Amino acid sequence: MRGLIQEVQLCDSLRMYDNWEEKLRKGVVDYQDKIIANRAMGVLDEPTGKLINLERVSHKINALFWADDKLKANLSVLPTPMGMILNTLLEHNVPVVIRPELSVVADYLVTIHQLEIIQFWIGTQ
Repeated sequence: MRGLIQEVQLCDSLRMYDNWEEKLRKGVVDYQDKIIANRAMGVLDEPTGKLINLERVSHKINALFWADDKLKANLSVLPTPMGMILNTLLEHNVPVVIRPELSVVADYLVTIHQLEIIQFWIGTQ
C-alpha cells in the first residue's frame, strides 16, 4: 500500500510555528531509524496516547520519503485483527487517510524545539 501522508503546505496543526517545515523534515529523517529496525508500526483509528497499543496495530511503514513537498509512505498491512479490518475496508473501496501522530515541544514564541514522529495511524475520511 502506498499513500500521501502530509502535504507541507496543508500542515495546519503545525502552521502556527515559525520553523515547522524544517522540524518536520528532521522528524522524517529521525523516523528512518524505526523503519530500518522494523519498529515503524501504526494503528487503525486515532491513537489514544504516545505508546503503540499492540492490540490495535494494523500496518508497518516500510519506507517514508518526500516527493516535492509531499510526504509519502510505503506500508504493509499486517495479518493482525486490525490489519484484517483495514484490508476489508480497502477491498470495499472505503477511503482511508494516513495521519502522523506527532509529539511537539514548542515555546510561547512559536518556535518548535523538538518534533518527534510517534507513528502513522490510519482512519476513514
